[in-house]
Amino acid sequence: MFLLIGLLQPYYKANLTAMSSYTFTYPAKEGIEDVVVTGTFDNWSQSLPMIKRGKQWEIEVPLSPKDGKIEFKFILNNGEWVISDEYWTVVDDSGNVNN
Repeated sequence: MFLLIGLLQPYYKANLTAMSSYTFTYPAKEGIEDVVVTGTFDNWSQSLPMIKRGKQWEIEVPLSPKDGKIEFKFILNNGEWVISDEYWTVVDDSGNVNN
C-alpha cells in the first residue's frame, strides 16, 4: 500500500493536507460501456461510477488525509476488475494487484 499522496504522484501531484478531492481517470477504449472506480476509500463497495468525457472516463472523489493508505481498481462493463498503468501498483496481503 502507498500513502495517498505517494500513490497519486506517478503522473499527478496532490497536496492533501486538508479535505481535498482527486479526479480518477481511465482511458476510453473500444468496447467499454461503463467504468466504476472502487477501493479502500469506499470500502470496495463499487459505488463510484465514472463519466465518459472525450477520450477518458473520470470521476472526482473526495479524499482526506485520514484516508491514509488507499488501494483501488477499476471495474469495466459491470464485471472485469482491472488496474491502470497510469497509477502505481501494489500487491495486497491476499496477493491481489491493486492501484
